[in-house]
Amino acid sequence: MLKKLKRMICFWLYFAALVAGGVLCISSGPAHVWAEQEKTYVGSEVCQECHEQEYKSFMKYAKKSHSYESIKVMRKGLTEAEFRTCFDCHTTGFGQPGGFVSEQDT
Repeated sequence: MLKKLKRMICFWLYFAALVAGGVLCISSGPAHVWAEQEKTYVGSEVCQECHEQEYKSFMKYAKKSHSYESIKVMRKGLTEAEFRTCFDCHTTGFGQPGGFVSEQDT
């Protein structure tokens, strides 16, 4: 009996989530509108607005948050082409629409 009740509760929770998801999709507009919008990287500062503690932790502990600074230090010994190969790992979205382009432009 208890197993059947748990299964029924899970079913209704799953059903409610599907319905809520469908309502959100319908109210947000047609999918083709989303596909036409240009996708861009917004940067970690935007996340800070809602996730202040996570942002502070990221900036303090994550190597990725200061990754570009590491390659700037080594830039003197590299050609421009060599320097640009560092971007794949030391920037976000390099070579992707809306991703890192240069320090000035991104």
